[in-house]
Amino acid sequence: MPDCIFCKITSGHVPAEVLYEDEKTISFLDIQPMNDGHALVIPKAHAADIFAIPEADWLAVTSTVHKVAQAVEKALSPDGLNIVMNNKSAGGQIVFHAHVHVIPRKEGDGHLKAARTYVLDPQDAPALGAKIRNALTQ
Repeated sequence: MPDCIFCKITSGHVPAEVLYEDEKTISFLDIQPMNDGHALVIPKAHAADIFAIPEADWLAVTSTVHKVAQAVEKALSPDGLNIVMNNKSAGGQIVFHAHVHVIPRKEGDGHLKAARTYVLDPQDAPALGAKIRNALTQ
């Protein structure tokens, strides 16, 4: 994709601090990090988001996320770590090339932690579960 910044990084046309690379994926430091060591993992083949990425490429991304998370833990000893993927605008995605954030966390770093917004009504769970299970079989 000619205008995609992550495709330009993959092709070497835009510099990045590369942490790991294999045939299907590349990981590099985020240039607008939440904390030191905040890394991104992307498929080399352009896919807009999780809905567009082929399964084989997604499996490669998750394998690389695991490797990078382990390396961040070993190198930086963070107090915690977030693995985050934003999809579509409403999900917070800004760069429309599938990517996973590996974010080292420190206690008191000031960044929001995941918050529950409501409690699922137990009476609603069976219908919601059935709807999702049906989608899995289609």
